[in-house]
Amino acid sequence: MRKLTIAFSITLFLILVGSISAVNTVADRPDYAGERNTEATWIRTPQITVKIAENKPSIIFWDSSQNDTTGVYSIWIHSITELIGDDLVIDDRTELAGQYYNLIAVNWTSAIEETETELKVTLTSEELANGAVVKFIFHAYFADETIEETQIATDDTTTVVTHEVKALSEIKFDIVVENWDFTPMAQALILGVRINELQNRHTVRFNETTAPADGATLNRTRVGFVSDETEAAYFDWVPTYNVYDSDGLLTETNNVTSTVASYGLREDHGAASGERFGVEYTNLFFLYENYGDNMTMIHDPTIGVDDSLVAEDDAPSFEIAIALTAMVTFAVIVRRRN
Repeated sequence: MRKLTIAFSITLFLILVGSISAVNTVADRPDYAGERNTEATWIRTPQITVKIAENKPSIIFWDSSQNDTTGVYSIWIHSITELIGDDLVIDDRTELAGQYYNLIAVNWTSAIEETETELKVTLTSEELANGAVVKFIFHAYFADETIEETQIATDDTTTVVTHEVKALSEIKFDIVVENWDFTPMAQALILGVRINELQNRHTVRFNETTAPADGATLNRTRVGFVSDETEAAYFDWVPTYNVYDSDGLLTETNNVTSTVASYGLREDHGAASGERFGVEYTNLFFLYENYGDNMTMIHDPTIGVDDSLVAEDDAPSFEIAIALTAMVTFAVIVRRRN
């Protein structure tokens, strides 16, 4: 009988300990969700909720641990055009005179894909009259993801450095423009972005972050949503973009010029006007220097919320409870045997 009791207790102990491993395996996969309907495409993690409104590049996000009345952040990528001028500086609105497309007015298709490492959402529009294709590819990684990027120094030397995209609290998205044919005299392709906080509870701040001295982390430019000197959310981007040929081979890496202006691209398209600049929204322009026709350009910004603001559960985790139960049960059975 004692041998049977010992055997049973050991078996029970192994089963319970084994269940810890099973729980850990499940816990490694966060609770992510992707959903698409006629009104929006959604990405939900325990820390960030992203709404891609009307399945167009109108990105609204907030902290999942809060609610959508605490702070709702909007990144509205509304238009794409060309800079016609003698340099990469937007001197005035008249230089935004190249091909123009309202990205909210054209039709988009959306697709959701789940892989072993991420939940991916892809928006695609093939309705540009010049034959170009524009995509926005959103990546919600299940674990922290290290991305390699190219840094261009002031002396034009390049270095491959890394950037870590945080699981749960950050979403990286790729801006992809395929087969754009530039207008003669076009200096750059311009993406127009309107940034604001919909609850009017946060100030939008534009700043440039710098890399540590060891150069291990990529410089990133950042727009923060700040309340009481605390940054609750942000929109940042790598300061370079890559260009690929028709075979998918990397041909060049160039610096992104990002600038804030007090006017939109064109007022007749509903873009921002200067009189409300800095009060309700901020106009941001991404400038991609003319990289040639029939190429593919990729630039990858990130949106995120401050994960330090997420409240931690002080209660013991379920797997710890199982471990304690297993050890106590084994100890009691052995004690009774003695």
